Amino acid sequence: MDTQVKAAIITGVCAIAAATIPVIVYMRRDHKSTSSTRGPSTESGGFTLDGIVERLEQYRQRATYGAVAGLLGRQPLTLFNGCPFSPRNSWVVASGNGRPTNYQPSQLHPDLFRNSYVIKNSEELREWLATHP
Repeated sequence: MDTQVKAAIITGVCAIAAATIPVIVYMRRDHKSTSSTRGPSTESGGFTLDGIVERLEQYRQRATYGAVAGLLGRQPLTLFNGCPFSPRNSWVVASGNGRPTNYQPSQLHPDLFRNSYVIKNSEELREWLATHP
């Protein structure tokens, strides 16, 4: 086999590996504990997604995806991967419009807009959770 062909093959394999490895690492890290609304696993700081959503629902309080994800040390875009679009989960909302993303009206909690205030960052959410047991 020609030296140039060997070099091209090696370069191609290295390029594929360089592109694939970060994706695999990201996916494994992100799916270590997919949404804890299906189980009691503890995430960052002793908080769970299920526990936060439960408290938000109890007090009829909305919080942004970024606030919840930041508190859990996760990515906002993958926070609810594998979770149902349900009234209970609708308390976590987009920062731009205060509504949960891609929810149908029937999937929203009936009291979702009763309180106009939305918790927008993880520090504020941490403080709010400390004062709302």
